[in-house]
Amino acid sequence: MMYGHGNELALCDRKIIADFSTNIASGVVAPKLVRFLMQELSCIKNYPEPEARSLIKNIANHHNVSDENIIVSNGSNEAFYLVARSFYRKHSLIPIPSFAEYEDACNVNKHILSFCDNNTELNDYGRFDMVWIGNPNNPDGKTLPIDRIDELCKKFANTCFVVDEAYADLCVGFESCVGLTQKYSNLIVIRSMTKLFSIPGIRLGYIIANKSMIQNIKQYVIPWSVNALAIKAGNYILKEYANLLPDVNTILDNSLKLQTKLNGLSFLEVTQSKCNFFLIKLLKGNSLELKEFLIREKALLIRDASNFKGLDNSWIRVASQKASYNNFLYESLKEWSQL
Repeated sequence: MMYGHGNELALCDRKIIADFSTNIASGVVAPKLVRFLMQELSCIKNYPEPEARSLIKNIANHHNVSDENIIVSNGSNEAFYLVARSFYRKHSLIPIPSFAEYEDACNVNKHILSFCDNNTELNDYGRFDMVWIGNPNNPDGKTLPIDRIDELCKKFANTCFVVDEAYADLCVGFESCVGLTQKYSNLIVIRSMTKLFSIPGIRLGYIIANKSMIQNIKQYVIPWSVNALAIKAGNYILKEYANLLPDVNTILDNSLKLQTKLNGLSFLEVTQSKCNFFLIKLLKGNSLELKEFLIREKALLIRDASNFKGLDNSWIRVASQKASYNNFLYESLKEWSQL
């Protein structure tokens, strides 16, 4: 597992005013969801459903697929390890920079690993058993059009494409490729139920794929991997989806405005993103110095992105917050640049 990630509040020696380090939806958990979970706490007295069947049914209905196309997991992170296990000792390609758990899951399962720059399109994907794609990609927010995924699955039928859509709902104009799982047997889509609703502590994700692929992966699912409260949360979210949604338009608008504003600063370069999060390259100082300054002097937390493979200590990742916090970050960065 990558040591040094977002949302490291427990490691800070002071109370943080605004956390720009975690790329979940900004704001608070919907009060209605909190009240529901508090009312359902007694469910922890019993074992959860072994395969989360009720939640599988609701997810299938949400995406208009069959129950046989779904596996529910203990966060999207568990899903990566299950998928990698089902391709034990195979050859995986990981474009970088990307989420470190793709590599970790592959290493645990003895994959042969190759890497490429995620800005470079290859012509020989057929050399690999698996290709791991963050879409939108963490940490840079890069997206791959659905037409391109369709093309890849069709052209390289013997290569499995694993598409991580954890941030699908936090990206302007994003089009999911879930529907393509009904067309191609070599496509696996992994989704999260916690990023959009700001409940990462619940740990809830799922896998969508062709029936035969799901049957293969299911061999490695342990009973009760998803706890009873998480199942309750997932079912309630899907039932009350429209009522629980955060104001995504405002979240994304704030991100685009912050990117534009920060791009006007001469000592950094913003990697443009359609997501609520984006990368920044520092042209002065380094990521650890800036992170420590912002914690110590401003009670702000950013993501030091230096431990993403392919990046160095000139990179940070920022997830947009509400407008007033974004303005505070902007002014704080200007102050730091003058030290």
